[in-house]
Amino acid sequence: MTFLQPALLLALPAVFLPLIIHLLHRQRFKKKDWGAMRFLREALEEQRGRRRLRHWWILAARMLALAALVLAVARPLVGGWLAGWVGGHDRTLFLVLDRSLSMERELSGGGETKRGAAMAHLTEALETLRPTSLWVLDTAHGVPERVEDWATYQGEMGATQSGANLSEALLTSFQKWESLGESIGECWVVSDGQASSWRADHPEQWADVEAAYRRLTSPPKLRLLTFPEGAPNRAIRCRVKRGLLQGTILQGQESEAARLPLTLIVGEQERVHEVEVSGRSTTFEIAMPERASITGLIRLPADGNAADNVAHFAVAEERPPRVGLQCEDPDIQAILALAADPLGEIAVETTVNAQSQALVICQGALPEEIPPGTHWLCFPPIDAASETSETTLRIARWDQQVGPLRDTRNGDALPLASMQTFRYVPRGVAEQGRLWATLANGQPWLWQSPHDDGRVVTSCVTLPQEDWSTLGDGLVLVPLVQRLIDAGQERFARVRWKPVTEAPWDVGVAPEEGGWTVWQRPFTEDDTTILAEEILADLVGDLPLEPFALSSGESSAESSEWWRLFLVVALAFLLMESILTKVPVRARQEPSLPR
Repeated sequence: MTFLQPALLLALPAVFLPLIIHLLHRQRFKKKDWGAMRFLREALEEQRGRRRLRHWWILAARMLALAALVLAVARPLVGGWLAGWVGGHDRTLFLVLDRSLSMERELSGGGETKRGAAMAHLTEALETLRPTSLWVLDTAHGVPERVEDWATYQGEMGATQSGANLSEALLTSFQKWESLGESIGECWVVSDGQASSWRADHPEQWADVEAAYRRLTSPPKLRLLTFPEGAPNRAIRCRVKRGLLQGTILQGQESEAARLPLTLIVGEQERVHEVEVSGRSTTFEIAMPERASITGLIRLPADGNAADNVAHFAVAEERPPRVGLQCEDPDIQAILALAADPLGEIAVETTVNAQSQALVICQGALPEEIPPGTHWLCFPPIDAASETSETTLRIARWDQQVGPLRDTRNGDALPLASMQTFRYVPRGVAEQGRLWATLANGQPWLWQSPHDDGRVVTSCVTLPQEDWSTLGDGLVLVPLVQRLIDAGQERFARVRWKPVTEAPWDVGVAPEEGGWTVWQRPFTEDDTTILAEEILADLVGDLPLEPFALSSGESSAESSEWWRLFLVVALAFLLMESILTKVPVRARQEPSLPR
């Protein structure tokens, strides 16, 4: 049991007031023997026991009535997720709200969305708790904000097409909490538990969050309010590449094979395209009109989340990519040329003209001057100072969400876990650099150097040769090179594909000078997988995050307040005291003797 007004419990000693008054009242009279009263006392001796017992009952009723009244005004909470609220004179509540696209998924049974249910629970809870200070950080904006009027603020918390990074949001919240110097309060994280929002593939971020929490002198109590159940849902995303609409349909769980009708709108024409879906993801391709400059969309049938049922695209005539190749070793050059053009669709040139080429692959020393805005993939010189390992080094971590090593459109990971590295050139990564993959010994394997002039330089520490690594088998090298070519080709493309990163979070196609920009929802929001409780527990480590799974039909606050019960109990004891006071004690009547 906890109390919303714990300061009022200081009035509990008032329970002893009736007893103190009773004792003081007894001190007002002095006993003195009087012979004439001796016979009267003997006559009343039989009634004394009953009167004394009634007096004690009256005293107990008065004390219990006062105790119940004090407990009632202190507003006790029993059970429910609000039980345990840290009360006090100065109470602060910090809300971390997940406003990602996945929060628009309907709860099981349909109707209310997870975001709508969360807002309803929070509104009810705030009306009950009435914290002295309310701070809110929503993941769409990422900046803590002091909220004076929750009703107004809630009205502005609409749907977004954004993603969420809860580790970063919590880290920012703890830093703000430290700057506020608060001593009493709680921090609530409101999320649907989507795995991508919790950054399960980046445990090092959660280590920073845990360290920030431990540094707080008066850390807040942490609660996690989740809505794990949801209506069945699929998500669709697409992209046009070399005349083909390449689409992916993702599902949160395994499913049996089924035919799914997709609505395809290209320009002003609309038709239905059926796709057989199964498992957790399904890919498909649809040929687009040649030499056309049009926009369109592809739509899933209605399901649990309407926000991820549509994917927009644009088609424009593009020039084929060109790749420059500069290598010291002819064998390595042959391997890299094949990785750049496995299907004979890309022009691979042995002369470097970086400003007109999508990507330059360089094995050996880099040129002293790299033109701004160009893209490079670099491998070390053969005679570079390298290190070998007694045991085969494997790649321990890599970024599976974004970058050249991200998961495939089917959601499958690239086989980096089985890649073997025997020899490598140790390198350091600049502080602002982007690390894409790390070896088991902590050395970087693939990273991107920071440049302010638009240059993108990606470097690898090993070579695609048998005595260096298994990179030459192509299972990792081909997708790595192809993705870097696609990224570099965007400089020349008439259609640019970009994720929405700020308000108003609108997705769709916008015209640009000479082409189109397709604004897409974040890649991570298409994965509807819910994080398992045991994985979440391992992820947050020693962070005392207490989870509560809520539903739309559950009451957040009123059902757990028991002040009405204590008020009824107080009235019952007062009624009992009144009855005992008014009803006289009757003397037992002795049988009369015959005269």
